[in-house]
Amino acid sequence: LPQAAAQSGEAAASAAEKADADATTSEAAAALAAEGKGAGAEKATRQAALEAAQAAAAGSAALQALVNLSAVPTVRDELVELNAPRRAIEAMRGGWLEGRSGLAHWYSMLLANLTVAKAGQEAICADEAALRFLVA
Repeated sequence: LPQAAAQSGEAAASAAEKADADATTSEAAAALAAEGKGAGAEKATRQAALEAAQAAAAGSAALQALVNLSAVPTVRDELVELNAPRRAIEAMRGGWLEGRSGLAHWYSMLLANLTVAKAGQEAICADEAALRFLVA
């Protein structure tokens, strides 16, 4: 059961990262559609804005579920073994570099849960670039 939860947690992290990127893409599409004229452009703007909101909500819900799952010690240990700390930091860094920081608080809570145990702390300290990003 913990391994299945950890694997679904990894899937949730991937889904959240994809949803965050999709939300950014939809927001850009909405901005482009807003530049157009006529009823078609207005409809495209509304559709793109709706897609952006749905993608952002899906990403947030997926990460919230992962944060809740990572509070269970056996799931947390499995997530650490699956390199979840490194992946969470990479997702945070990627979002930061692309100007997407709307889900950073969920990634921070996930990292807090993953680093309760020594194995999680060691996983973060083993990657010097990730540690420098978090400290900077």
